[in-house]
Amino acid sequence: ADVGEIQEWKHLSRSQHLAAYQRRADFHTNLLTQRIRVALSLGATRIIIATHFPPFARACFYRGDPTAPSYLPFYCNRKMGVDLTEIAESQPHVSFLVLCGHTHGACTYQPLPNLVCMVGGAEYRHPEVCGVLDLSFV
Repeated sequence: ADVGEIQEWKHLSRSQHLAAYQRRADFHTNLLTQRIRVALSLGATRIIIATHFPPFARACFYRGDPTAPSYLPFYCNRKMGVDLTEIAESQPHVSFLVLCGHTHGACTYQPLPNLVCMVGGAEYRHPEVCGVLDLSFV
């Protein structure tokens, strides 16, 4: 697991890992939400979000299977998914693209017409190229 790759987390228990993940997820989700609101106030019509953890349980796969509910707190930032869904619903004219990984299972999930989540596949130390992002849409 990823926690085995993070030196300062190797000594933590499962519940300590979960608490650390939750603290980081809450902090970064709140920061992301603030930055999205600023972008929207400036007139953004396309927002690209890059994050490690998928924000939707339905985008979490490992070796072709959905992530078990008991493991989702370690593989999904549910709060981010809730916040993104809420923002996207209130901004139907804005396109949101979420790029993420962590679960190692490639997946595309579209919870709303204007909200797409793409999860890249990978093996440890062997990430896959999932596609090319064309930023010439301006």
